[in-house]
Amino acid sequence: MQFKSADVGPLDEVLKMGDSMTDSSKPTRLLLDAARLVHSLRKAVRAKDWHKMKVLLDQAGDMIMPESAMPELTRIQDEVDNRNLIHQITEALSRGAPSGFVGAMDATSIDTALLEARLAHWKEVGWKTEIAKDLVRVGTLFLILRRAMQAGDEEAADDAL
Repeated sequence: MQFKSADVGPLDEVLKMGDSMTDSSKPTRLLLDAARLVHSLRKAVRAKDWHKMKVLLDQAGDMIMPESAMPELTRIQDEVDNRNLIHQITEALSRGAPSGFVGAMDATSIDTALLEARLAHWKEVGWKTEIAKDLVRVGTLFLILRRAMQAGDEEAADDAL
């Protein structure tokens, strides 16, 4: 996503005109509300404020949005989802690993619940980038290896590799 290309200038002009209107119809007010949201969203994109983007996208889901805004909202939602996937799978991989060291691994510390849940979620939701796809594959491989270690099944671990 091109963060600097999120231009707020044209919407500044529209919103200034909209704010100066004294009497407007309901459709006009809905369009102005949508323009305000897209304006705020573009500012959040430029600032790389991922939390704000998520909050605004959630708000957009509760609004009547013009069809012309949907491709932009979809692109931003895809990027937010991609970052969430990377964060969540990376976090799950960092937890639940065996303790110990080579030759003396302790499989009793393995916990696959978080990794299983995150992988199941993202396999259901899907992903849009190769990086996300590769991370899901890595997560799946680690899940297989951790399960094999829990079961003491060296053959299953070897097969996974």
